[in-house]
Amino acid sequence: MNIRKINTLVVDDDALIAQSLSFKLKAFGNVITCNKTKEAIEILSNKTFDLVFIDLNIDDELDGLQVLAKSVSKNIYSVILSSYDDEENIQKAYEMGCQDYFVKGEEDRAIEKVVGSFLLGEKKFILDNFIQNTYITNDQHTKNEILHLVENIASDIPILILGPTGTGKSFLAKKIFEACHKNSPFIELNCAAIPETLLESELFGHEKGAFTGASIKKTGLLKKAHGGVIFLDEISSFSLSLQAKILKAIEEKSFTPVGSTEVIKSNFRIISATCENLIELVHQKKFRLDLYYRLTGANIYLRPLSERKDDIELLIKHFLKQTPRKIIFHKEVKTILNNYGWPGNIRELEKVIQVLKSKNKGIILAADLPEQFQSQTPFETSDNLLTGYIKKHALTFGMNETMRKLKNELVESVMKDNEHKVNLSIKTLKISSNTFYSNYEKR
Repeated sequence: MNIRKINTLVVDDDALIAQSLSFKLKAFGNVITCNKTKEAIEILSNKTFDLVFIDLNIDDELDGLQVLAKSVSKNIYSVILSSYDDEENIQKAYEMGCQDYFVKGEEDRAIEKVVGSFLLGEKKFILDNFIQNTYITNDQHTKNEILHLVENIASDIPILILGPTGTGKSFLAKKIFEACHKNSPFIELNCAAIPETLLESELFGHEKGAFTGASIKKTGLLKKAHGGVIFLDEISSFSLSLQAKILKAIEEKSFTPVGSTEVIKSNFRIISATCENLIELVHQKKFRLDLYYRLTGANIYLRPLSERKDDIELLIKHFLKQTPRKIIFHKEVKTILNNYGWPGNIRELEKVIQVLKSKNKGIILAADLPEQFQSQTPFETSDNLLTGYIKKHALTFGMNETMRKLKNELVESVMKDNEHKVNLSIKTLKISSNTFYSNYEKR
């Protein structure tokens, strides 16, 4: 996974230093060297550069400042690398607009710092555009979390995206990598939507005849992700046996397809996401600790919409803009939507706006809101999911029985909404097939 190539100009009359800088900077892109003041200014006038390293003394003493002035006027990231370390020259260079000043002998540290700062600046620019146009938020916590993710894109460390269902974990992973790595493969798998018996085949592939129904040879997603990223959504739904296999594949960057003895090599980067508390699952011995450590690196937590109240109106406006026909909400409707708990988060909000837009009305009134806004359950007007009935039931029958009944009714309700389609209901609830069947009591 590579950030775009950096174009650099090195201006120094010391051939040894110029050659050394050029050799090291070529690891990041294209480099041109120059040892004359006039020539450097001419090159800067006619070519485009991202970085320029300038010696203060080229033809004459301090004439590197002329090159600096030209570089700054072209909005190029400008760096002074000089044998001078007196405060007067350092101050003058910074006042003229150089971003960094280093003394010769510190070339390695200079390159590391400058390239890192430049790339971070690029990623922040990408981030600003991304937040403005794609992942809509005014929440500073969310912006900081996304920036943390962006800062780690250039490295190969794994990324774990956490947060409740509907907060946009898969959307964030896909879009931000599209913005920064357009030419790299991005493979996505919702682990909760695939039956446990087929997950291994999806990931590793299989040979023809490896199992009943395997009529053709299948290439696994891990192989397709070679040179890029595989995003595993709801990875907490993996069984312990599959966890062991994916752990081995991550560690060795190799795996064996189902029904084959051939070892497949794949240099992939892994990003995973879940709405579950993985540490709690580790304590319950439902998730491997060694796999958890392999998945964590740059962790990001997307807060629920109930904790990002300022984003509700912002998102509503965003979703309304997606249609050319203009509609407005009555003041009462705005109040109801802002006070609603949004248990389904951004996904639920988007669906509600889609429903309201389909009503073909110019002004949306409270009576036009979907059914969940008409009932009196507390979570629809606050962040509290606990109703008086649930509390009374728990005090009468115990919390375990209440949770069993609640889960069963939730699964049953979603099954009804999805016309009793099991796989679709599993996907909707973001749970594994094992969790689904353990909580669904057919009547």
